[in-house]
Amino acid sequence: QPRMYFGYAVIGVSCLAFFVEMQVAGWKFAPLKQNPTIGPGHDVLVKVGAKDTFKIADNGEAWRIFTPTVLHAGFVHLIFNMGFLYMVGQEMETTHGWKRFATIYILSGVVATLSSALFLPDLTMVGSSGAIFGLVGARWGDLIQNWDVLLRPWAELAAMSAMTLLNYGMGLLPFIDNFAHTGGLVMGFLTGGAFPPSFPLPSFENI
Repeated sequence: QPRMYFGYAVIGVSCLAFFVEMQVAGWKFAPLKQNPTIGPGHDVLVKVGAKDTFKIADNGEAWRIFTPTVLHAGFVHLIFNMGFLYMVGQEMETTHGWKRFATIYILSGVVATLSSALFLPDLTMVGSSGAIFGLVGARWGDLIQNWDVLLRPWAELAAMSAMTLLNYGMGLLPFIDNFAHTGGLVMGFLTGGAFPPSFPLPSFENI
């Protein structure tokens, strides 16, 4: 029986990265007006690897295309994303296999960061939600392709719509970017089509 492996690794690395963030911040939280997700301030996030378009384009810090995916603005942001990753990732990694799952996740995360750099270059951005949106995009692709074989496709549609809208709501908070979410969503939809499920698609009701 396939299980989630890559997803657990991402959760572990993300939690470790947040620990490092707080260590760098001296375990001091930014005022809630600056960061309502209960986390460090802007300068700390930039220091540990947040998306900074100027540093990527002018300073050659290309590694910042990748690092935002494992960083989070605060404790609330981390818990929300890791909970969502567990919920969606468990199903996606089971149906696609860990290699396909990892490919979708990583490519979506990169495209999410690039989308943020292109459309909101002045915004400092962190978070795995762009990559997670890639999983959501792949799931949308699965839903469309397997509509006729799902037990309750309309229930699936309602669940997917609610989760997508909820995550877009998170994109209104500081250091989070809905352009990144959209870039990840589109990339996930495209790569999900290129890497279809390895075996029959389960229903959310069975998860």
